[in-house]
Amino acid sequence: MEPVVAEIPSADSPGFAAALVVRREFDAVDEPDDPPLPADEWAGELFGAAAHEPRRVWVATLGGRPAGVLVAQRLLDGENDGRA
Repeated sequence: MEPVVAEIPSADSPGFAAALVVRREFDAVDEPDDPPLPADEWAGELFGAAAHEPRRVWVATLGGRPAGVLVAQRLLDGENDGRA
């Protein structure tokens, strides 16, 4: 069984729900007393970021089940901007 990795360009993308499953499972271990992260809150963090902190998000699935998520963020400060 090979993992499938897909970029998530917005909260409306099909992979966002799978990524949220992974994030909530991580949070349940890392912060067990906290309630589950609301989808709209995480979507705001990922896709509502300021222009100087662009983010790209990918989700990995294995056998159709969520298996991992990667969030890449760059700080564009006028010195090292290049292309995001």
